[in-house]
Amino acid sequence: MVHLFNRKMLLSDPSAQEAARVRLLLKQAGIPFSEKTSRVRGIIGRFGDVQVTRQYNMPYERASVQENPMFYTIYVRRKDFNEAKALCG
Repeated sequence: MVHLFNRKMLLSDPSAQEAARVRLLLKQAGIPFSEKTSRVRGIIGRFGDVQVTRQYNMPYERASVQENPMFYTIYVRRKDFNEAKALCG
């Protein structure tokens, strides 16, 4: 576990594949990390999407990453940041 005051952001990306690749590399190197997954769209925006879907009886699909992205953020300890950055590219 990486503490809040002793961490530095290594990655913030909407790609789940990239986040998985970075996690795997960090695990193999033995570098501790913490991660956070968040949505850009808030609860009010998602509620509005559901209401529009119900009103027009359309399937709710958001294929575009730009419209409703999930961001995967990975943090490492400050002292491990340079090593992790070099490892992950």
